Amino acid sequence: ISILYVVGLLSNTLEQIDCPYVTVECVRPVTDRAVVFIGGKKDEPRKLILCTLKDHSKPEFTVISKEDDEQKYDPAYFSRSQPITFTIPETDKLVYASYYPPTNKDYTGPPDEKPPCIVGVHGGPTSYTAQSLSLQTQLFTTRGYAWYVQPVIYVHALF
Repeated sequence: ISILYVVGLLSNTLEQIDCPYVTVECVRPVTDRAVVFIGGKKDEPRKLILCTLKDHSKPEFTVISKEDDEQKYDPAYFSRSQPITFTIPETDKLVYASYYPPTNKDYTGPPDEKPPCIVGVHGGPTSYTAQSLSLQTQLFTTRGYAWYVQPVIYVHALF
């Protein structure tokens, strides 16, 4: 999950900004009090966002990218990431991962069966998998698959 901060260069301060976006990428300043970035939520496609900071108030987030009227998504089909942590028995190292359960408002699997699972990996620790909406992940989770993402370095240790 991405976090936005305001850095006070003269006062040597760091202030976290309340932000509704779980993924913040390509941050670019546009004025002394505003930045633009690509922001993603867990249940919406990524958009171009203008973040305006005002003194002693919460930031304003304005979507400035054009909405695609042809692509309307029903959030009832979206699987939302669930953070999980487990330990590798041989090394006692903690592994942090994201789990997306199968989600489809029209269908459910048998309660006594575990769903098939797709294991995705990313090239951590210098890379990550964004927590924002991924239509690739949703394609599988709406069809009964669980989707599990973890760092590639730990996948080799598990098998």
